[in-house]
Amino acid sequence: MNQWDHKKHPTILFTCSRGDYRLRQLLNDDYNFESCLRLLSLKDQLQVRNVKHNKQLALLSRLFLKCAVNFALLSIYPDHPRGLWEEIEFEYNEHGKPEIKGRPFAYNNSNSNDLSCIAILLEATAVGVDLSHEEQDSVSSTEFMSQFEGIFGGSEVEQLNSIKTTSERYNAFNHLWTLKEAFTKYLGCGLNIDLSLFSFGLTEVPENGCLPQQSDSKLTNYDIDWVECLVDSSKVHHDLLKLDPTMHCYSTTLKVCDKLPVIASIITNCQAEASGIHLDLYEILKNEII
Repeated sequence: MNQWDHKKHPTILFTCSRGDYRLRQLLNDDYNFESCLRLLSLKDQLQVRNVKHNKQLALLSRLFLKCAVNFALLSIYPDHPRGLWEEIEFEYNEHGKPEIKGRPFAYNNSNSNDLSCIAILLEATAVGVDLSHEEQDSVSSTEFMSQFEGIFGGSEVEQLNSIKTTSERYNAFNHLWTLKEAFTKYLGCGLNIDLSLFSFGLTEVPENGCLPQQSDSKLTNYDIDWVECLVDSSKVHHDLLKLDPTMHCYSTTLKVCDKLPVIASIITNCQAEASGIHLDLYEILKNEII
């Protein structure tokens, strides 16, 4: 596979379509599933086997993470072992946020139904990324304001209430929710924080999705049309913000379908509009099955 030109693009968003029908057909075969499972560590293999529902998605999420991170390491470090499936040593903070031991770049990942992404930034000390969901069974598409009113600050409520149609307001709600999730992942605290303490200024994300069409290539580079969003975190007291209060918040639309658009939001402490690399796991994995 071609390498990532990290000097030209120090920030990258890897994406992967876990719902690719070719992947499902491949992994529906027990032998193929076991062959792909053996690409993971014994610990990860056990975690996949213990998943009660949809082991395929659990397997693909771990394979994607391992493949993308190793691809990045291969592009950056000449001394990295030559392989997409080399074991990666992670460290975890008190809330479980993973970091790659001994490597000076920030990374974070997110899943949304059938789509996964991983953001890797060379010039940042921290990053949070989140994807909105195209299907949300637990969220009412009409009563979402009353259902989640406690997570928004006053300015955010005003922004949402100023939107005339319910469908447009619902899309804006999902945009704000995605930004908030990305912010908590940036801090590394998960949802162990009052979400109403920080607020975002909404911007219009692009209407068209930017994910590339399916091809026979293992890797496809693509451009992403990002918009930068304003954030007010003055009420949040966190060590990371004390060390560096600078934040840049970006959003885009990755995918548009007959459901909800999938919005991606990245929050980091450096100016970094990520380029996209789409990994076709089917094209990669079919060569691993022997």
